[in-house]
Amino acid sequence: METEIGVDKILKMTRGFMLSKLVLLAHELGVFDLLADDGKTASQAALALRANEEGMKRFLNALVGIGLLVKRDDRYHLPKNLRDYLLPGSPRSIRNYLELTNSMWDVWSRMGDVVRGGKPVVSILDEMESDPEKLKMFTAAMVDRARDATALIPELVDISDRTRLLDVGAGPGTYSFGWMKRYPGLNATLVDMEGVLALAKGYSEQDGVGDRCEFLAGDFLEIDFGERRYDLVLLGNVLQMHGEIECRRIVNKAYELLAPGGLIIVHGFTVEDSETEPLGSTIFALSIAALTRGGGTHKRSAKMRWLAEAGFVNVSTDDIDTVPPTVIWAEKP
Repeated sequence: METEIGVDKILKMTRGFMLSKLVLLAHELGVFDLLADDGKTASQAALALRANEEGMKRFLNALVGIGLLVKRDDRYHLPKNLRDYLLPGSPRSIRNYLELTNSMWDVWSRMGDVVRGGKPVVSILDEMESDPEKLKMFTAAMVDRARDATALIPELVDISDRTRLLDVGAGPGTYSFGWMKRYPGLNATLVDMEGVLALAKGYSEQDGVGDRCEFLAGDFLEIDFGERRYDLVLLGNVLQMHGEIECRRIVNKAYELLAPGGLIIVHGFTVEDSETEPLGSTIFALSIAALTRGGGTHKRSAKMRWLAEAGFVNVSTDDIDTVPPTVIWAEKP
């Protein structure tokens, strides 16, 4: 079997980390913020950011070269069309996601240990529990990643008549709060770590839906829900954190907690049966292997089978234009 990839593309791939470092370092140093208004010369930027002038000049020129900055009369500017993405305060800002990606730099530098040893180099859950700043950064990054999916999933799956949502591994609550604002009759129970839910409560108040939320801290599989029953369960970016056995347990418990006619929605990374596509999911499989024991981008077909074997019917799937793209949904008879 042959490939159409030639040596030029291989060499381009090997330089990919250089482009990544340009973007992430610009974010880390505060370059985008500094150049957002009137722009600066390399000398002014170096002084403001406490950097070497010649080094800063070369750095800014490279950022112009990849299109993130523009240069006019020796002054460097952040283009207006990129400000919503690279500055704070915009609903489309990706700054939190850049922060998360930057934190993965050291993890990926140790990917050889993961491949050779088959074990994670860090535990993302342990780090979140022990480091409040990492917890805050990771949770904020999930807001960026979930925003588009929150808008697109209801266009794919009708949830307009649902009133009781169980959001498992809710993170910052982006899905729940977005859907609650869209559907005034919807109330939500959010399950996650105590520290994560403390941040989610703040987001719920900002979104004006705090009075329609219940927050349950702990391990979803260990929580006693009593007589609570729901007509909608969301597993958003949850199953990819666990191995198959635990995923099945999560799906089975979700089935138990749904009332008859209830709906489950699973959103997250999946791979097709070849396990070689889509590319974003195959790369994410390496990231999650470095951060968890057993997590992975499980096959789409496997997730659908787990739902069917739990008792769900009308198991369906489609992709939306987000990262991750895959949505799977099913009903409890």
